[in-house]
Amino acid sequence: MTPDTNTELKQELTTLIEIVETTAAWLPGVSAPHQGLHEKSGVADFVTSHDLEMQRQLEAALSAAFPAASFLGEEGVKNAPAAIRQAMDGTAGLFIVDPIDGTSNFVYGYKHSSVSVALIRGGEPVLAVVYNPWLSETFAAARGQGSFCRDRVGTRPCRPSSVPLDRAIILYGSTPYYRDLIVPGYRLLQTLHLQGRDMRRSGSAALDLCYIASGRGDLFFELRLQAWDYAAGLLICREAGAVVTDAFGGSPVLPHASSIIAGNPLVQPAAIKVIRELGIDEAVRISEQSSR
Repeated sequence: MTPDTNTELKQELTTLIEIVETTAAWLPGVSAPHQGLHEKSGVADFVTSHDLEMQRQLEAALSAAFPAASFLGEEGVKNAPAAIRQAMDGTAGLFIVDPIDGTSNFVYGYKHSSVSVALIRGGEPVLAVVYNPWLSETFAAARGQGSFCRDRVGTRPCRPSSVPLDRAIILYGSTPYYRDLIVPGYRLLQTLHLQGRDMRRSGSAALDLCYIASGRGDLFFELRLQAWDYAAGLLICREAGAVVTDAFGGSPVLPHASSIIAGNPLVQPAAIKVIRELGIDEAVRISEQSSR
């Protein structure tokens, strides 16, 4: 990456952070988070009028600042696969956006949700921002330039932990939208929990990935996530020095749904070994094939 490209990416990241923080500033003040609530694909899959409004505002702001880029959001945007791939592979890029990651938390007043935005160019994430407006905490990364966390106290680089599995805090997602993966996920969690120190379930995969990047947890897994759940966190983790693969040990392929196994360089390979020993990778493979 050339110096000019580095400078341009830094400028673009500054713009992207400002857009996300400014656009999301109203979320903590919402007095009726359940407004417009309805189910999308099942009882665990919520959307509210606030998700839709946040996505509308983000698309408008991003289109104004990055007029050549395309937009893929979680809520109500239908793009042809060929158009998505063309945009991702191009130089203008594709924004992959989750307007509120952790909608269930948001609806219940459990103040742990985030706005997640990634810009994909040449098939890879080049910019990423994950913002928790309740804590005024921003995680961000530009490709090849590391990742950082900014809050009311200041800005500091993200660094993963360095503990082995037997001292690991395990963050996990329970695949509530994919019922066939719940039992395999619990089998994996039980084994890792018994081998590790403790576990956490937060309800925002985007924030979980940022917490791995910044050493607040040692391993995160979820056996299937959509692209808007993991695209930004993928870059933030990797730029911090954490390892992220799918359940088979390969790289997640955007913009497709994928299993995500993220951790520090000691714990993540150990988790992949456990996944293979338990046959969890085969359960994931069968689930992916049945959903095509």
